[in-house]
Amino acid sequence: MYREWFYSKGYPLITLTRNGSLVQYSIRRFYNNMRWMPMNETFRRGHWRIHLTYSTSADPSGNSSTWLDKMEGTFDLDASSSNVTWIKGKVEPFALYRVHYDNHGWQVLSDLLHANHLVLPASQRKSLINDAFALAKAGLISYPFLLNMTRYVKNETDQSVRAEVARGLTAIRNDLDGTIRFTKDAPLKMVDHRKLVDDYLGSLKLEPHKGNQCACLRPNKSVKSLYKKWLANPETSIPADKLSDVYAFGVVEGKRKHWDMLFHRSTQTTQMTNKLVMQSMLACTSDMTQLVRLANYCMNSTKIPLTYVHAILENMVCTKGGRIVAFRFLRQHWESLLKMLVVNYFFS
Repeated sequence: MYREWFYSKGYPLITLTRNGSLVQYSIRRFYNNMRWMPMNETFRRGHWRIHLTYSTSADPSGNSSTWLDKMEGTFDLDASSSNVTWIKGKVEPFALYRVHYDNHGWQVLSDLLHANHLVLPASQRKSLINDAFALAKAGLISYPFLLNMTRYVKNETDQSVRAEVARGLTAIRNDLDGTIRFTKDAPLKMVDHRKLVDDYLGSLKLEPHKGNQCACLRPNKSVKSLYKKWLANPETSIPADKLSDVYAFGVVEGKRKHWDMLFHRSTQTTQMTNKLVMQSMLACTSDMTQLVRLANYCMNSTKIPLTYVHAILENMVCTKGGRIVAFRFLRQHWESLLKMLVVNYFFS
């Protein structure tokens, strides 16, 4: 079963089309430019068996999942989901597949972000935006739609999501050659496409992305205030969209005892979303001793779930010291991690 993942080229793209409580799906290999997909690629069988997680308007937290065993098929949503208005695939931000939707599915999700983006947890907003930029580059959704969808980010408070939008827009900007071109509709009007992207970034109050950098390391006054309250009383309620910022600020600005306190609380909490945010933000520290300690914990599933290791390593490589620790960790434990991933993903 897992051999299909190891020996198949690339990784899968799942397309979801919802009709009431019935969802149609199709799976094919994802290409950076889907226009160049071989004609026979769609008809190949036996690619991947995928554990699809998803959230719906009836369950935004994303506790639903199903196995996709065929290249095409259908699955039913829960019986209580007869009034579902949207579905969003891939709850985990680091799942090894991309999710595409029909035009209506994309439009509903875009409208949701503009109406009340907090309905979706920050990790799901980030994965949705990441998929959208990749699919736009592949030619599956239009750039005008993508840019319109990301306009909501002016109201986005989670720094990791804002950084994801900045990263995507910066990639678009860098793909342009910087030349001034003539437009078809106005041959005498010159357009600097890079400047257009820069202006759009400015309208969203974003700065161009500058490589790997923890967005959470640039806190605002409200984050500092929340951190002080949380430090004085760990039971202080923190808004869901500011969890990552507050915890990261505590790790970066606090002392080792604060790091230890956050790690201890992460092992005690029963809220999995909170646990993921806490443990991934622990990697924002520049303390090499703590980073090595955290890396060692990654091999102990009683302390850190295996599914969180990717998120921890992503934050760890944001610093120079963290990159060294992450590289040594992967080199030392590669075979063990591979076996653990196979057992956890395919036989859990």
